[in-house]
Parts: sequence; structure tokens; C-alpha cells
Amino acid sequence: TRLAKMGYVAASVDYRLGWNPLDPQELIRRWFLINAAYRGVQDARTCIRYFKKTAAEDGNPWGVDPNKIVLFGQGTGGYISLNTAALDDYNKTLIPKFLLPGPVPMIIEQVNGDVNGTSFGFVPPGYPVFTPGDTLCYPNWPGYDSDFQLSVNLGGALGDTSWIDPGQPPLISFHTPDDPFAPYVEGTVLVPVVNFPVVEVQGSYLAVKLANQYGNNDAFANADFTDPYTAAANAHNDGYQGLYPFLTGDPNDSSPWDIWAWNNPNATENCDSVRARMYIDTIMNYFAPRACLVLGLGCDLSAYSAAEEVLDAGMVGLKVSPNPATAYVRFETNAEYPIQHIYVYDLNGRLVKVHTNVKSNDFTMQRHSLAKGTYVAKVIFEDGIVAQKILFH
Repeated sequence: TRLAKMGYVAASVDYRLGWNPLDPQELIRRWFLINAAYRGVQDARTCIRYFKKTAAEDGNPWGVDPNKIVLFGQGTGGYISLNTAALDDYNKTLIPKFLLPGPVPMIIEQVNGDVNGTSFGFVPPGYPVFTPGDTLCYPNWPGYDSDFQLSVNLGGALGDTSWIDPGQPPLISFHTPDDPFAPYVEGTVLVPVVNFPVVEVQGSYLAVKLANQYGNNDAFANADFTDPYTAAANAHNDGYQGLYPFLTGDPNDSSPWDIWAWNNPNATENCDSVRARMYIDTIMNYFAPRACLVLGLGCDLSAYSAAEEVLDAGMVGLKVSPNPATAYVRFETNAEYPIQHIYVYDLNGRLVKVHTNVKSNDFTMQRHSLAKGTYVAKVIFEDGIVAQKILFH
């Protein structure tokens, strides 16, 4: 509903389910998982073609723009949206970790269908698990392309970073670095509860890093957003635009945007609706301006680019004390110039501390883990900014 209220046509889409996470053999669990992921990619691309077909042939009953499509997924859906952006060629699956002894590919195009789901896939005699003669893939709307413009994932992981190429859709990724099941950087997918290992994969960090390096995220990478959501992300994403790490500090809190029923036995103490909606607010505010740029929606993004007029410290009455400091620094201003935000940078230009929505003329910033040295505090007001050097002993 949040996306619909923003003016998007939002569809919650089903995909084919089914894999056996409890098989005693790791290789067989991996076979099941890559087959499930491949089906998810096929189903996502089939869904895209469906909407393009209805727009072209059925009077566009959903009111979609077939040239402005976003895949947005969380949890398993995050795996699907991320892999659909990267896995655009069947041959990319023919890598060692997705081969059975022989070697035999875990994905066979004649059995599973092509990666777009536009060819038939049949189960041959002697093939394991499935019934011989079954059809695993029916081509739907093969006359339309499966292209989309933006991928957004909340959690999830990528089968392999070798699948990412220049020219693919931009990536926006939200991920908790402590996620024990879907690694943030790189690691082994684990079966929840039983912790069985399945396969080595790469997470949002490496995926977005490559998207930046290949220029795939250029549509928003140089947008120079100065809003607090961007600042909070940039404080921890190593400069990889489109990556938002949520630092919950709790591996049991790997999807803080989830809303759980109070009596759900799987809920953690952190999964309350108020807190989850705060995370969703952040996700939407980080997503919205970037989607506008990627899709060419012509949005007014002035709210995400604060005035950069440099103000005189004397005019706003800015006082920073003590400076040099040991444990804290106090920022004071004239009553008519309340502080909006404070961003602190080291001398290499790296954002190391963020205080958003201060909205006060008197704010005390604790040093916490900042190392000894000189920093630059960028103090944001409604009318502009003041930069002030700070020295911590």
C-alpha cells in the first residue's frame, strides 16, 4: 500500500514454491535451491511480460507503463529480485558450484526451460525427483521482452557475482550485516532453524559494489542527495550508492521491517509494528528519489537536496564547545536558527557520524568511538550549512 499511495501500480506476485532444505546431502540441497531460484527468476520475468502484454493487447487494465518496471522483493523475494537482475543468460549457471558429479549441470535448459521462461522444459526419463514427462516450464507471452528498469531487494543474496554485468538494471539493496541466513558480503546460505549449509553466495554489499563499479547505478550515484536517509546509509556503505545497511546488532533481527503478530511464536521481541514501520519509512524515503531518477518520473527532489548555501557561523550564532574536546561537543545556535542535522566527516571525506532531525538550538554530541583527530562537522540549517572543524584528543 505504501507504493500504491506513492502513485505506483503495485502488484504482489506469486511464484512457484518448493525445495527440500532438509535433504541430508548438501549437494542435493543445493540442487533443490538453485532449481527453486531459477524458477523464481523465470516467474518474475514471466510476470513482467504479462503486464507488457496486457498494456499492448488488453487496453492496459492495470494502468502500467511497460517501460518503467521495478522488481521489489523482501526475504525470498529479495533473492528473486536480485537474481533476476543479474541472471540473464542460462550459461551463467554453468559454474562449478552448480554442477553435479560428472559433471552434470544442476540446471538443464531443455529440462527447466530458458532463463526467461519462454521455452518448454520437459522432464526426461531417468531424471531425479520429478516425474518423467512432466512439463517444468510453459512459455507464456514469449513475444514480449522481459526487461525491467530497477531491482530492489530487502535481504536475500546473489547466486554468484559473476552474473553481474555492465548495463544491467540498477540495484537498491537493504540488508542487515548480521543476517545469519543470507550473507551481507559473502558466505554460506543456511537453512533456518537447523542451520544446514547449502551454497556459498554473495550478498547485497558485493552486488551493489559491482553495480557501482560497472556504472549500473550511475542514474543516482552522483545525485548528491543530502537528506538524512542518504547520510545514514553513506555512513556505513563504504560509498556504494544504492546500499543501505541496517545495523541492528542482533543476528536474530535480520528483517527489522517485518511486522509480526504479537502471538506469532517466531516473532522476536524487536518485531513490533511501530518499529517495523519506522524501518519501512526509511526504506521508502531512500527508495523514492532513486526510483524517480531511474524511471525518469520528473519528481520534485528538492526535499532530498538540502540548500548548500554556506552560512556565516556568526549569523546563526553557532558555538561549538569544548573544542578541542575529549568526550563530547556541544552545538549551540541562535533561537531563529535551529539545527536540522549534523554530519561529521573525517579528513578523508568519509562520513563517520550522523545526527538527523535534531531540530534544536542546543545539541550535545557524544564522542563514543571516534578516534583521536580532526573532523569536520557539517551543520545543516533550513537556509544552508555551516562547516566547523572539531578536534578530539
